[in-house]
Amino acid sequence: MPITRRIGKSGFLHICQKSVDNGILFYLLEDHLVFLTILSVKALAQGVIVVAIVLMFNHLHLGAFFHNVSNASRFMNGVTSVFARIYNRHYGLEGQLFKKPFKSTPKTNEKKIRDCLFYIWNNPVEKKAVKSAEEYRWNLLGYLGSDNPFSEPIKVEEASAKLVKLMRKVKVKRDAGEYLAYDFFDDNYYSLTKQERLQLIDYILVTYNFIDNHKILDLFGSLQSIVVAANAVTGNEYDITDDNDAEDYRHYRSLISITRSEGVDLGSIRFNRSFFEGKEELLGRLTKRFRTEAGASNYEILKFLHLL
Repeated sequence: MPITRRIGKSGFLHICQKSVDNGILFYLLEDHLVFLTILSVKALAQGVIVVAIVLMFNHLHLGAFFHNVSNASRFMNGVTSVFARIYNRHYGLEGQLFKKPFKSTPKTNEKKIRDCLFYIWNNPVEKKAVKSAEEYRWNLLGYLGSDNPFSEPIKVEEASAKLVKLMRKVKVKRDAGEYLAYDFFDDNYYSLTKQERLQLIDYILVTYNFIDNHKILDLFGSLQSIVVAANAVTGNEYDITDDNDAEDYRHYRSLISITRSEGVDLGSIRFNRSFFEGKEELLGRLTKRFRTEAGASNYEILKFLHLL
């Protein structure tokens, strides 16, 4: 059934979109980075002013200013359809990944916009993924005041040839208005040291950064005050109730680790019902370990395995 989408004079919308089956979409670093670089390219091309984003395991929140309702729909449909095509091709899946239509609610004044941004930034805190909002890489809050919040600064003269080559590749693609696909994360990427990979991830997110700091300054006055305020004010959202499931995101991280220890390569496959056909022993072993070692609830396990 078609929905009537509204947008106020401010042009600001809070958008929330969940996976089509409520199951986990963003398991690995690569999933997050591919999605965010697509969003970056689309935002620049369509003149969308993004001020907040958070990628959770099975949904996303976005706070942005749009020209009109059709601009918002074209943007979100463009981002999610491109991501679905790339994601499905890489993991051997088919079909849509996100529920449609996406949910949105307009915010009509600066106070409501600021409150909404705090809500978006603090989503991972509410889900127990982190203790403070700036510790979560995928809300990009840490990048407001730093180019390397999760790694050591890159000294190009001391960096390995592989790291420098991949940095150049990132810049070339960004300058050409191209997003990163899964083929970027090849043997060269995985042969980097752990510290180099962290540096490259920070470099990618800074190079493709689409958050409009000038607009944020208009709303808050200074970037330095935002992190302090975000940890004091959680924000609220009365109009979108899509992500109120009781979950502990620390459990999902443990489930990923356990899955790997069972020899399942989440870099090349994704769970669905057909995956477990003829693999009942593996399914039983995973669910038992998920409960006993990770303390995951049945609901969390079903979401993780796409068996809801």
